[in-house]
Amino acid sequence: MANQKTDFEYLTWILNHRFACKDKNWMKEEKVAKGKRSQRVEIYSGPGIRGYELYEFGDKENCRHLPFFNNTNNHKDLPNAPSGLIAFCDYILLVEFKQLLHIVLIELKRGSTTHARLQLEASKVFMQYVLNSAERIKDDNNMEMFDKGKILFRKVIITQNEKEPLNSHLPKNFNKNDVLTYTTSKDFYIREIL
Repeated sequence: MANQKTDFEYLTWILNHRFACKDKNWMKEEKVAKGKRSQRVEIYSGPGIRGYELYEFGDKENCRHLPFFNNTNNHKDLPNAPSGLIAFCDYILLVEFKQLLHIVLIELKRGSTTHARLQLEASKVFMQYVLNSAERIKDDNNMEMFDKGKILFRKVIITQNEKEPLNSHLPKNFNKNDVLTYTTSKDFYIREIL
């Protein structure tokens, strides 16, 4: 058998490179609404991380990654799309750690986290579709060892608290919906949430 890619390499091969962030060391929310300031978070990998790639699939106004869904909200001649149909998280982080692929779904929030769970769940469904596609084509692409069942998901809401001391970034426990709320002043440590 020829040299096979890791699961991490395989998924980064499958996902469209135009959605990969040019600078994978920063996440940002720059839309300023309702008096909120922009949010900017620096990413640190930590020991044992073999590689990571950050993807941003765009906001719901553009919906470039889901072109087959109705996106007619606020269009005067067409009915609005069903609620929650085009919800999506801000970032998807693929991480290779201890020879396992981790898919970290990330939603940045500067205020209420009410709709974050919906965005994270919609993104998980999207990534499960990507994994199902990867499973379907693995034999034709020399990826016989790929097993989507080994891939781990993490759902993270990053809230910003500029008043927190610099070292107070330690995450809380995952809640009953398997979502971690990570409060930080500006830093996100990947290794702490895996």
